Amino acid sequence: MENEKLPVLRAVIFDCSAVPTIDTSGLQALLDVKKTVNKHAARNVEYHFTNILNEQVQFSLLKAGFGILESSPHLEHRDSNIKEEAVIDNEENNLSSVISSVMPQKSFFHFTIEEAIAAAQISNNMLNVSKE
Repeated sequence: MENEKLPVLRAVIFDCSAVPTIDTSGLQALLDVKKTVNKHAARNVEYHFTNILNEQVQFSLLKAGFGILESSPHLEHRDSNIKEEAVIDNEENNLSSVISSVMPQKSFFHFTIEEAIAAAQISNNMLNVSKE
């Protein structure tokens, strides 16, 4: 019964200012963390990323399924757009257009930690209002 008094985990924020690149093992580690945290939180937790210095890191996170909310009813549509545009873009070797084309569809990549905290708080408040 002690766990019932603990606050509910709704968001995790990663500061990527010291992450110049990310490889498949790094992505797999993040996916493992995501799976474990979601399991123990008994919900889909939001994962926010700040200070991404390399657009390739952001692109890799998008391809791994970060940057979108899993409980969103539009997840399938968003995910298919990202994959479809990524295939088209890979043919043209222009990552910038893929990143900018999916930017309006996601709200989990931020320039500062303060922006990420504010976004997580807004999301939490919206969730609380929808439950009332």
